[in-house]
Amino acid sequence: MLRFWSVPRCLAQRTTPEWLHAWAQVLVECNSYLAPLRSRRSLQPLFQVLGSKFTERRVIEIAKRYCLIRKWRRYLLETWPAWVKHGQWFEFEGRENLDAALEQGKGALLLSPHSFGFGRFVAPVLAQDGYRCHRVGLGWQGDDLSERWGKDDYKRWQHIHYRWESWKNIEALKTMKSALERNEVVHVSLRGLSHGEPAFEIPFWYKRYFLDARLLRVIEFFQAPVVPCFSRLDERGKVIVVLSGTIAPCALRIAAEFGALYREWLERYPELARIRKRVYQEGQDW
Repeated sequence: MLRFWSVPRCLAQRTTPEWLHAWAQVLVECNSYLAPLRSRRSLQPLFQVLGSKFTERRVIEIAKRYCLIRKWRRYLLETWPAWVKHGQWFEFEGRENLDAALEQGKGALLLSPHSFGFGRFVAPVLAQDGYRCHRVGLGWQGDDLSERWGKDDYKRWQHIHYRWESWKNIEALKTMKSALERNEVVHVSLRGLSHGEPAFEIPFWYKRYFLDARLLRVIEFFQAPVVPCFSRLDERGKVIVVLSGTIAPCALRIAAEFGALYREWLERYPELARIRKRVYQEGQDW
């Protein structure tokens, strides 16, 4: 198969995101012709999970889009320092919702689904626009964030290493609390689980799906306004980050309102989810 090899950053500086996105689309189509999508072992969970919801033709379309998004996400990570100053490939919808939350003086807690869309870019992009941000999760663990994100405005955001075992999170929770008290932005990804409390279940067409009640109760403890945050890719290769209306910091209310939004996004953009393998293998963490 043709592979989307990494392009040196010096070359990325001499081209445009739109051109490379179009080239990636060509490679995905060629790969789909040379190696049928259904025959690929890596895509079998996707076909298995989505097969009960969509037609075969629709699942193939979703699989192509999934392959493109996976390649494009990886490429954006590699070329970030070359393209970030241009800013033409990221766009926010509903930024006024974030600003309204910060006006309360309690910080703002952005909430995204785990392993969905382009969430890892939200904090760096907001930092480039002048916000003080923190990204919570198990992502980048390098000594210097500039290794991945460039040397311009990366100091406006920090990574908070958060482990799912609660007893290992004391320092992370203290950092999150301090950031919110300084009226800064904290971006958190919410896991899905195969088992949980009935009040935190959301509709899912394949198996039962529960939001992480433990993390939602931590969010409720902080008492900072919650802003749902989702991201998608448009047809030109631009990443669209959607910031929805503020939700009061109540665990049950967040589960209901955020869960309803998450359900809509799963239905409308199934190619954005990277949970299929864990769902198919009946893992506890989705």
